[in-house]
Amino acid sequence: MKNKLLSAILSICMAVTVLPAAALTALADDGAQTGNAAVNQTTSVQYATLAEAVETAQDGQTIQLLRNETVSGAGKGKNGAAVLITSDIVLDGAGYTITTDGFELDASSNPQTHIISVQNGAQVTIQDLTIQGSTSTKHGINVWAPDLASAVTLTLDNVAIHGCGTAGMVINNSQVTASGLSTSGNAWGAVNVDNNGQFTLSGTENQMEESVKLWTEKPQGEGAVTIDVSQSNLQPVRGEGTTLKGYTYYTDNVAELGEGYNETTQTVYEDLDAALGAVAGGQRLRVVRSAALDSAATVPAGATLAVDPGVTLTTNDQLDSQGEIINQGAIDGQVTVSEPEQADQYRVTYLSDDQVWYTAVLTQSGGVLTFPQPADPAKEGYTFDGWDYGENVNVADGTVTLTVGAEKSYTFLAQWTTTPPAEPTYPITVSPAQNGQVIVDRANAPQGQLVTITTIPNEGYAVSSIIVAREGGGRLEVTDHQDGTYTFTMPGISVGVEVLFAPVDQELPFADVLQDQWYFESIYYIWQRDLMQGVSESEFAPESTSTRAMLMTILARLDGVDTDGGNPWYEKGQAWAMENGVSDGTNPEGIVIREQIVAMLYRYAGSPAVSEDHLASFPDQAEVSGWARDAMNWAVSIGLIQGRGDNLAPTQQAMRAELAAMLQRFCVSTGK
Repeated sequence: MKNKLLSAILSICMAVTVLPAAALTALADDGAQTGNAAVNQTTSVQYATLAEAVETAQDGQTIQLLRNETVSGAGKGKNGAAVLITSDIVLDGAGYTITTDGFELDASSNPQTHIISVQNGAQVTIQDLTIQGSTSTKHGINVWAPDLASAVTLTLDNVAIHGCGTAGMVINNSQVTASGLSTSGNAWGAVNVDNNGQFTLSGTENQMEESVKLWTEKPQGEGAVTIDVSQSNLQPVRGEGTTLKGYTYYTDNVAELGEGYNETTQTVYEDLDAALGAVAGGQRLRVVRSAALDSAATVPAGATLAVDPGVTLTTNDQLDSQGEIINQGAIDGQVTVSEPEQADQYRVTYLSDDQVWYTAVLTQSGGVLTFPQPADPAKEGYTFDGWDYGENVNVADGTVTLTVGAEKSYTFLAQWTTTPPAEPTYPITVSPAQNGQVIVDRANAPQGQLVTITTIPNEGYAVSSIIVAREGGGRLEVTDHQDGTYTFTMPGISVGVEVLFAPVDQELPFADVLQDQWYFESIYYIWQRDLMQGVSESEFAPESTSTRAMLMTILARLDGVDTDGGNPWYEKGQAWAMENGVSDGTNPEGIVIREQIVAMLYRYAGSPAVSEDHLASFPDQAEVSGWARDAMNWAVSIGLIQGRGDNLAPTQQAMRAELAAMLQRFCVSTGK
């Protein structure tokens, strides 16, 4: 009986852990839910960790990740690995990411444990996997064999390696082919091909973002490596310097490696002083990164020093040239040029604002120097007008012919004229419109430019109002062409455009506000934005007075405050106004006068400064209270208040219609 029971239990276990290959997709989903990290696709067995799945895999099997996995380096020691591959398998990342935990530094605080190591002559494919290292991890992938007889063969397809504490990948006595390789942030660089390593970078979809992309210490001789990057833009260069150590680097940008690049010897130098110290006659040295000389240096006779575009060479007045200098960037500091000693040689120098642009020693033939004219220099704010050659010089089709005299050196100066500044333009901002489209024929315009606004109302709608206002306030005059287009003249400041569309049979629910009344548009605007309501469902009372509570509540609504539910009804608006310094909140039910309205709007706008006095032209300007003068001056400057007749009427009560008009102008002028 016990044997039958045991047999039944084992059968159930096998049914749970071993499934047909066709069920793998469902299995992956289940694995993500149960927490299993990987599945052996050949046996259909799931594993709690990737390391366990790989360790138990046999030749010819495929291990697939079921979720993102954190691998542990705890206890693995020096040159150990969180995931060790020694069988001929496929590791399918399925688009997931490996992260790390528990990686320990050695006694010198250096990383010591790899994330993945492939060894034992295994033939392995790793695909569709991201490896995210840290400063505590050693190599992302370590491909290692003690000798060629135990060589590993590794194929990488769509693999990313980021942020490792040493190299993204190191290859030793083994062969790696990679396509779709992506690397970044690996401290030493992307890929190191070491002792007898072979590396092929296949395809054009590889992206290595480190300055050191691919390097080897063994370009030739015993243990020489083989590197094939023919399908990429990478080119081999020798690196010299404390960090570059004489190794060979494959790069598409030598400026990522050092300051100077000797094109003749294909050597990049970390330090420009060292590059100049090594250059010889017949060689061309480029300054590929902005650099400053720390000591005296010389461009030897027959050598060329070229400063790349966008690069600045700071000489500290320590550079002497016996050879050629081509400046396509900038030279800061003096350059001493030597006259040639040979009888048939002459020095030609081109200066741009006292900077050496070009200098060379040339050999005459028949008393004539013939050489290509250097490229034109450029200077911001100026137009290059050519070189001041003087006499005995002819220029044709880019070739300079100079008849030499007794002088051994000839200097030519760049000629410049000031370029008139481009006419400034100012931005035009269009507020989002509802129930129609607004098209402005330009996003920026110079002062005085006629700007066209085209309006396209939705069916059943028409333009209700169109407002163009200067930044900081002040409406502009807009011309209606009666065909859906409007024009205005651009001022010397940015402007905002707001168009309102309303139903063709536009009506307000108020019997006392008719379309032919001057305040209809303003009341419609404020009512539509739910800033002001009627005194009843059918009455707005446009000629009635307004209270301080009304204005505090309106501004609170404009600021996004829900003012419903207060007791009394203005409680929330009053609290907002006091909290934000718009009003002291006193006498809320008192009738508000015009200068009080202006003062509250001024404070809400941030109390902007206005330098010019705009009140002097009003006969009653003296009636403006001292505390309200700055606010009233601002309001007049932006067209917020337009007076009653010729007067400001600062102490007169404001009708609800006037309040609506001022609020509409405020919203348009300030973009509220």
